[in-house]
Amino acid sequence: MQLPFQHPPSRCHGFLWTRATARFNFPTDATEGVSWDAHLKVMRKKSEIRWANRNHTGWWVFEEVEQWVSKRQKKLSTSSRCLVHVNLRVVRAKSREEAYRKAVKFGRTGMPSKTNGGEWRFVGISMLLPIYDKIEDGSEILWKEKKIMTVARIKRLVKSKRKLPVFDDTEEEA
Repeated sequence: MQLPFQHPPSRCHGFLWTRATARFNFPTDATEGVSWDAHLKVMRKKSEIRWANRNHTGWWVFEEVEQWVSKRQKKLSTSSRCLVHVNLRVVRAKSREEAYRKAVKFGRTGMPSKTNGGEWRFVGISMLLPIYDKIEDGSEILWKEKKIMTVARIKRLVKSKRKLPVFDDTEEEA
């Protein structure tokens, strides 16, 4: 039986639970002499990181935030207005901690980036998520849940090929 979602097996109160079969695989009696409560406690500690935050592919997706600071802006305050770029990038790491460290390192590399009119400054990381699928043609990298909407509104989300930005070859005016 195929369920509408495909996730790897997960631990639920210490039992291996495979969602595809919706069956519990109870631990064997190899823990004879250990109380059931102690066994469950050990099993829970092994998986303190919730499933959605674990990564089995080694790839993570993150957003880095950069701001443009003009030479005319002497000092920035919380109400200062700046142009912002949010860059979507990927990083390979074994853990979320390593992924975060590498994302920050990538963001800081080459910053501030100075030009004649000012400089780009790294502000920080706004999102870090594991990539659940193996990276190959058609892999899902990121998804965004939208609120419930009408079919007409859903159809307006979709653009024709010629309206996709990648097919717009008109020159931007400076």
